[in-house]
Amino acid sequence: MKKSLSILSVLLFLTAGVTMGQYQVPNNTFEGSWIQSNTVPSGWHSFMDASGSLSGTINGTNYSSRETGHGGSGYCCRMESHSVLGIKANGNITTGQIMVNAAIASSTNNYNVTDKDNSEGHNGFYQFSGRPDSLKLWCKFYLPKKTNWLGQGVSRSFTASLKFHLHGDYEYRDHGEMYESTSQTGKIANVYGLMTSPTVNCQTAQTTSWMAFSFPVKYWNGTNQISSPNLSNTTAPSYLLASFSTNEAIGGGEAGDAIFVDDIWFVYNKKLSSLVVKNTTLTSAQIATLNNAAYALANGSTTNTFTSSVLFSNYPTYTYSDAVCASELNTITITPTAESGFATATVQDRPTTADPY
Repeated sequence: MKKSLSILSVLLFLTAGVTMGQYQVPNNTFEGSWIQSNTVPSGWHSFMDASGSLSGTINGTNYSSRETGHGGSGYCCRMESHSVLGIKANGNITTGQIMVNAAIASSTNNYNVTDKDNSEGHNGFYQFSGRPDSLKLWCKFYLPKKTNWLGQGVSRSFTASLKFHLHGDYEYRDHGEMYESTSQTGKIANVYGLMTSPTVNCQTAQTTSWMAFSFPVKYWNGTNQISSPNLSNTTAPSYLLASFSTNEAIGGGEAGDAIFVDDIWFVYNKKLSSLVVKNTTLTSAQIATLNNAAYALANGSTTNTFTSSVLFSNYPTYTYSDAVCASELNTITITPTAESGFATATVQDRPTTADPY
């Protein structure tokens, strides 16, 4: 994206970069590399590399795969539930390490964990620094054939789930009894999302259309939700433990139920409230132009350029020294060139706006 920014009748050239790894979900569009014979997106883990005392009963089970992405191009991740010895097992991917220590699927001894010290050897952790406002994604559903005793199609739907935990420097766990308000050491924020398929007649197997979902990020002080989170009453996280499951209930739904997920984005509702360059305060219109670029940067775009005038190519270049709109920053310092002088920008909350992607 390119936009022009007028300052004192000339165009000021700015470039801005953002490190996506600390502020977005890993491989969030699934266009990055895939591992384990293209069944698991890099940055995520599945039952293929599960650990724990009973992991041998499930290691190598393929519950996820790479499929055509939202919009008919690129890739998405498909997760499918299976029946193992007559027991339904949810499809599941996580940024953490899957631990299987009990034969009963609902046992809290089966959990996903941020293995921050990599004790299991699978890099089951994801470092994360942002304080986002919401989470958006696309999802579609596959429902296998299901008929009654007369051979008539059964109409049904199912509900998949996601749980994203932003937490401190701890080996944080997520299991079947980890609810939105449950207290745990290191808890900072979470996203609990339910994605329900349309109700369809399953005389034959059905694949639904893609659906967009959006969920708020909730910040916590123990078991108490922070009603108006801001930079002073929240803490920057160290890690993200994100997990998807094909059903909100452990062992729920039907064997063969599947979800497809794509384009997962954390949204940061921040904006620049002021910017001063060489003792000149930008106008509200100029700030609005810069905000559009900053919002795009914070929500997925990796670079933005404000075009420079050829006639004034000797005007200073400014580069953001930190991620634009990184939510933990009150002030963004813009690094000037030698001849430019000093510039600063402040950040404030921004009302929800239309999707930037």
